[in-house]
Order: sequence, then structure tokens, then C-alpha cells
Amino acid sequence: MLATLKNNDFLKNISVLMSGTALAQLVTLASSLLLSRLYEPSAFGHFAIYTSLVTILSVIVTWRYELAIVLPEDDEDASVLLTLAITIVIGMSLLFALFILLLGGTFSRLFELPVLLLWCMPISTLLVGLYQCLNYWGTRHKQFKSLSLSQMFRSGGVTAVQIPAGLFTKHALGLIGGQMMGQFIATLVLARQLSRKQEMKLREGWRSKRMKKLAGQYSEFPKYGMFQAFINAISQNIPPFFLIFFYGAEIAGFYAISLRLLQLPVSLVGQSIRQVFFQRASEMLKNGEALFAATRRITLTLAYMAIVPAAILVMFGPDLFAVLLGDNWYEAGQYARWVVVWLFFAFINPPSTVLMTVLGLQKKFLVYETGLMLARVSTLLIGGLYASPLEAVAAYCLIGALFNLALIVYAMSASRQGGKGYAAQEKLQEAGRI
Repeated sequence: MLATLKNNDFLKNISVLMSGTALAQLVTLASSLLLSRLYEPSAFGHFAIYTSLVTILSVIVTWRYELAIVLPEDDEDASVLLTLAITIVIGMSLLFALFILLLGGTFSRLFELPVLLLWCMPISTLLVGLYQCLNYWGTRHKQFKSLSLSQMFRSGGVTAVQIPAGLFTKHALGLIGGQMMGQFIATLVLARQLSRKQEMKLREGWRSKRMKKLAGQYSEFPKYGMFQAFINAISQNIPPFFLIFFYGAEIAGFYAISLRLLQLPVSLVGQSIRQVFFQRASEMLKNGEALFAATRRITLTLAYMAIVPAAILVMFGPDLFAVLLGDNWYEAGQYARWVVVWLFFAFINPPSTVLMTVLGLQKKFLVYETGLMLARVSTLLIGGLYASPLEAVAAYCLIGALFNLALIVYAMSASRQGGKGYAAQEKLQEAGRI
């Protein structure tokens, strides 16, 4: 087994990336058990609104050009794309700050959030955007140890602020401050690590003509990929807004804590596989290798890993939450029973989502995400008007599960013809070269 791991770059890269992420997630899990006793459910509800907004904005802050950094054969082109993405991040963050200046008061009154918390959002999106750019530069050069290390520092920074803050305030400000500090530390650590191991050639990146040419060459990322990711982020992060509006911050907090805990393994395994498989799938297509077998194998392996834990949570979720978090979180376990159904399919779909980008299927992915968002928003709206909060969340999660299953089936089918999609993409790129 060890020999297999040593000789298999794909498994080795995943294990390196997951090792740091696993430690970071363990710290997050342990801290959540304490944070649930320091902060009220309503604080987690307001924190969920904040993190949802940052998550939604973070997928458009780079216009998705960070994904393109992995693709060029020439490192110089990749450095130009890195510079382009960083420039866009700075500009978009300033635009978000202007939005808060003009409309922050209205948004604050609508969701009962202090304006001070809203002003944290442009800073958070700036940090997240910079980290994403560096993250994919590191992925391009297989610097997975550096990426893993940054995740460990991020988790430590979050915990070091959130727990002490919870001793003095029950407000969401302590949770938000920790989130910002962790992201700042992770970005700083990753920047230092990569600058030591790879010459980023940022000076060469400031070539306006080449930057403009590459921006056009990879324009499908902002044209389709950005809107697909934006719509996906809205559909995944919209529940707290509806739950607070219809049922109050406490209900949003129950949902938020269940999602926070159950997403840990999904983000641990899913993000690591997505990142490594994205680099590997790009290489396979360039070399004319078949993708279907690899995609099916990884998807089935993920399903085998998740089925037993998911079944346990469906059966015993409320009791487990009451024991781990405290009696006042029993209701959160009721929501977890449904959230885990959706997250099971989200857990096994990273290879499929990677293929939608690598195979140049951004247009179809955009249509898929638009349909998913409309279905989810409609479900939450109808549920908020006519159903209980648990019924609304259950319907939302079932919609997510069905759509994820449909995406997996479609991507597996498309992977059989991956070479054709890549060839067409290559022709478009060659036409745009100087």
C-alpha cells in the first residue's frame, strides 16, 4: 500500500494536501464543540449571513481567472494570468466597499446586521481572492505541501480569535473577527512559501498587451465560469437569508451549525481531490488519455467512504448533536438529517465538477446551475410561506441531492468524449495566440 502511494503521484498529492487540511478541520471541529457553548444560536445565524455573503462575492472577485492559471503550457503566460487575477481582485474589492458605502445601511436594517460587520466584507473578499490566486499558482507547480501548511495556519488563526472573543461577547463579531484573522494568516503564509519555492515573475506579468490577449483567450471563465460559480454560490448560501427573514436568527443558527459541522469532511476530501484532479485531468487530456475510468473510480470510492457515516447521521443526528454540542442544539440535529442527504452527493461529485471546467462545458454548467438556483429559491420561498422551517430545509436539501446526482451522470457521460471537447478548446486557444 505504501509503495503504491509512493509511486502514484495523484494519490500522493491528495494525501499531502489532505494531511494539512485534515488537521485544520480537526481543529475546526474541536473548536466548534466549544464555540457552540460560548455563542448563542442567533450569533451563528448572523455569522452565517456574513459568511454566505463573503462566499458569494469570493467566486466573482477574480472573475474565475485563477482557474486559468493552471492551464497554459508556458509559465510566463501563467504569471500574466496570475497578475491579471490579482489586479481584478483589488478592483472588485474596492467596488464592494463602494457598494457598502452606498447601500450598507439598507442591508443592515433588512437582516439586523451592524454596519461595522458589513465593512469587514470587502476586506474578507480581498483576502480570499488573493489566496485563491496563490492557491492555483501553487497547484500549477504542485506545491501541495505549501497549500496544506497554509490551511493549518488558517484554522489556527480562526480558533485563536473566536474562542477568546466568545468569553467576552456572545455577538457574531467574535466569529467574524476570527474568520478574517485566519484568512489573513493563510494568505500571508502561502505567499511566503510560494515566493521561496517559485519565482512568480510578477514583473514580467505586467505586460498589458499580453494580459489583454490572455484575458480574451480565456474569456470563457468570466463569461460562463464566473456566472456559473456565482449562481452556485447563491443557491448554496441562500438558506440563511430566507431562514432569518421567515423564521428568525435562531433557526438560521441551527441550520448553520449543522452545515458547518457536516461540511468539514466534504471540504476536506472534496477540495483536495478537486484541486489535484483538476491538475491531473488537464494533463490527461493534453496527453490524449481517457478520463471516464478515472472519474468513475474516484466517484465510487468517495461513495463507499461516505455511505456509512451518512446513514448514521440520518438515524441518530439529533442525539449526536445534543451530546456533542449541548442540549440546546438538539434541533440542529434534525436539520442535519436532511443536510447530510444533500452533502452525500456533493461529497462524491468533485471529479464531475472538475470535468465540466476541463472539458470546456462552462455553458452547459451555467444552465445547470441556473436551474438549480431557481429550484432552490422557489423551494425556500414556498417553504417559508407555507411550511415549517424543517420542511423547507428538507425540500431544499432534496433538490440539491437530485441535481448533484444528475450532474454526476452527465459528467460521466461527457468524460467518454473528453478528447473532442479538449481539441475544440485547443483550437480556440491557438487562434488567440500571438
